[in-house]
Amino acid sequence: MSILRRVLIPSDITASHRAVVRRYVEHIAELSAADWPLAIEAFNLLRHAVVVRADDRAYTFAQVYEELIDAHYATPFLKGLFDLQDVKRESASLGAVSARRIYQDLTERGLHAPERLPESRLLMAYCLYWWQSFCKGYAFEVEIFRDLERSGLRFQPHDLFDPIARRSPHDFRISGFWGDVKTSAYFLLKVSGETVSSDFFVTRVGLSTRRTRTLVVFLQGAAWDVIDGETLLSLLSDLGNVLPRPARISYHGGELVVAEYADWKAKMRNYQSARGELP
Repeated sequence: MSILRRVLIPSDITASHRAVVRRYVEHIAELSAADWPLAIEAFNLLRHAVVVRADDRAYTFAQVYEELIDAHYATPFLKGLFDLQDVKRESASLGAVSARRIYQDLTERGLHAPERLPESRLLMAYCLYWWQSFCKGYAFEVEIFRDLERSGLRFQPHDLFDPIARRSPHDFRISGFWGDVKTSAYFLLKVSGETVSSDFFVTRVGLSTRRTRTLVVFLQGAAWDVIDGETLLSLLSDLGNVLPRPARISYHGGELVVAEYADWKAKMRNYQSARGELP
């Protein structure tokens, strides 16, 4: 892609969106829980922003990311993940090395020229946001897959090295149920734009009663009922007062059961054993 002529930002990107994107780039650690829904909305809306090259060919921000970032950096990063001994501790450094290369690459291609085209900062922010999301998401996924293997559970993960399989609606299958691995529970928010289609989701949540984020599993009712039917009605914000007892919460798409990850694994192991799936 040659030097930029114009950057066209959708009209539904507001001043508040721009401000939260700027804070994300400059002081990500300072974003509050209240800031994140707006940030997620902003980066989703920026998918439709357009860059126009000097030859008048136009690309959406999403196309730039796919062609210049995902196509060139995704597989090497994933291969690097599998070479790490401690994914949780070492993956951030691995992703940061790639992020620096991405910044340099976009700048050298003329796609980041803030002095001439200030709006090109939004393209850089967009690419770095989705790259960080990619790195965090797949690092967490590999971490969970390794833990499930150590726990002796039988499951079928999707192929991370196949771009089509990697984009499949679900991350793995276990005992007939489809599961996803998510870095947070923001997928439950309408603003995320995500459809809750899997049978269960492994993620981390912050609980007011605990200092560190807790591994939990959100399950559709049918996926929970086959392993344990008892739950307590709760709000997502009150999970800290209910867990480790399984809770049932409401969200914009219906209801989900929430169980601690370790509890879910133990129940799944009993379920697989009873079904003769384990050696």
